[in-house]
Amino acid sequence: MAWSSFPEIEKAALELTSLKVPARPQKTVLQQFQAGHGYEKSEGTGTLSEDTTDFVIGTRSLKFVTAGDEVQSHVRKKSVGPYDFTGKDLQIVFKVEGLAHIGTFEVFLSSDNLATNNVHYPISIPVQPYVADGEWATMTISWGDLVNNFPPGTIARSKVNFVEFRFEDDGAAPVTFHVNEIAAVPQPGTGVVSIVFDDGWGSTYTRARPNLDRFGYRATAVIIRDLIGTANYLTLAQTLALQTNNGWDIAAHADTVADHNAGFANLSNSVVEADMQGIKRWLIENGFKRRDLFAWPQGSFTASQMVIARRFFNGIRGTTGGRGGATGPQETFPPGESSRLRTWVVGSTATAAELETALNQCSTHKSWLLLCFHELVASGAEGGQQTDEATFKAMIEKIAASGLAVKTVAEVLES
Repeated sequence: MAWSSFPEIEKAALELTSLKVPARPQKTVLQQFQAGHGYEKSEGTGTLSEDTTDFVIGTRSLKFVTAGDEVQSHVRKKSVGPYDFTGKDLQIVFKVEGLAHIGTFEVFLSSDNLATNNVHYPISIPVQPYVADGEWATMTISWGDLVNNFPPGTIARSKVNFVEFRFEDDGAAPVTFHVNEIAAVPQPGTGVVSIVFDDGWGSTYTRARPNLDRFGYRATAVIIRDLIGTANYLTLAQTLALQTNNGWDIAAHADTVADHNAGFANLSNSVVEADMQGIKRWLIENGFKRRDLFAWPQGSFTASQMVIARRFFNGIRGTTGGRGGATGPQETFPPGESSRLRTWVVGSTATAAELETALNQCSTHKSWLLLCFHELVASGAEGGQQTDEATFKAMIEKIAASGLAVKTVAEVLES
């Protein structure tokens, strides 16, 4: 390729990534919704069809369009498999058009054709901003996040023979759902925890770092270039020290605070691309090694902006899910997509006891618990982006007591 100008060379260089994300582990394909798949609508309104023009696997996908009437519809198949989920998590490839009007999007599994047992997962809880409108995505769901509607243990995990999807809109407009694959992916041998600090608050260095140093834990600082060296935020020297002295990863959040505060979904693609180029350029110029990690400001993006982000970064985090249970799923290890990492954004009301529950799930089901903090304060934390230092200290002690490994985001992605 012939380069006509220095800007073209620089742009190509910024798109190079050093983070080595391994290939996804071998999966067991259970259904790809090709011709003769046998899934039928058993209840509700709306239209079920095969879509031979919109798919990412094979030559077609399952398509369901709701009627805009807030009526839940069921699409199911009995006596499948049986599928063995022992030591495996559930993975689904899907797309939703009309996210603003989604009511329900759930998957149900049973080992006796729904006679006496099932587990289900409400995909619609974290679907936005996990995925943008009209964007194909791969979601891996930890078995620990599947809700058991009957006494624990009644479903035979090794003999799943029933799969059902439930679709519903909010009554204001139809929603189009596509599903292209159901698979089982192997769980790792153990769970893992990652600790992240967004926005580059000065307390990341003065309050968080000493508490993590007690246990030799390394974390990931996600910075806004505009704020480095300003009041209450990290200085460049502190940010470099976190990498050099403490082994932290320094990742990208935004180049300008104005772009960050606007939310990328509210900006033009050209502005978003310029911001991404700016923050990655700054990370490279200042010698930061993990410049291929990025977190969406406010978890806000569009499908076309995800395409842009993947050119510059191969580890991309949102602000959805992460805690486990009804608030949204913990991430799996490895994740369904390294560009859709789920995280628990820890705010002022979170407690060490809640974290202990999440840690137990992480340990039992071998998931990846990502914890995202913002500003640590001496006391009186308020809102979703402050945490009292005493609470933070107690949380870190809970992590240490759990025996779970603590790794930076990049270390997990490369493992």
